[in-house]
Amino acid sequence: DFRALLQPLVEALVANNDAAALRLVVDDAPVLLDKADAAWAAARVADAFARALEPASAQCHDLALRRLAESATLDALIAKTSLADPSRKREGAVAGKIVPAVCR
Repeated sequence: DFRALLQPLVEALVANNDAAALRLVVDDAPVLLDKADAAWAAARVADAFARALEPASAQCHDLALRRLAESATLDALIAKTSLADPSRKREGAVAGKIVPAVCR
């Protein structure tokens, strides 16, 4: 089961906050979004995309844009974020960074 076994491992990897972990989350976003619960995906995957789109993450920037160009990935990311926060108090990463990057 992803949530019981793999999600904690991915969480530990993401906690390292390095470029390799960021690339891993962004590259495997379709699988993570499919398997993870909405709150975890909104907190970790959306944050990874937001960080990958920052100027300091040039090596991850193109990968993030390629993943977000896949409609299934973008749709899943927006859906998981909406499910995790129906009041839209935490939509900052998606509305503030991800959607504008995709629309450029």
